[in-house]
Amino acid sequence: MAQFDYQRRDSAEELLAGWMGELESVLYSSEVEEAIKEARLVLIEETQLDCYYFQVCPSSNPLDKKDFNPIDYINEVFPNEQVFILQL
Repeated sequence: MAQFDYQRRDSAEELLAGWMGELESVLYSSEVEEAIKEARLVLIEETQLDCYYFQVCPSSNPLDKKDFNPIDYINEVFPNEQVFILQL
């Protein structure tokens, strides 16, 4: 019959608590906050660039439309199972 070592369990809990403390200090550090701010700025710039691009070079691709509905598009391209099988 196995004997449980409760002292070892306590040290594992302490170890886990230490890891959690370190993880929290990394996640909530100023470097992480700065990286998140930079990522947001890049995302905003890329979004604005996409908007400008589509204003200058409009797309005729249905996937690029603002009101694109993937379910309607799939139903249009594959109206029944036979067409789907033939496309494979």
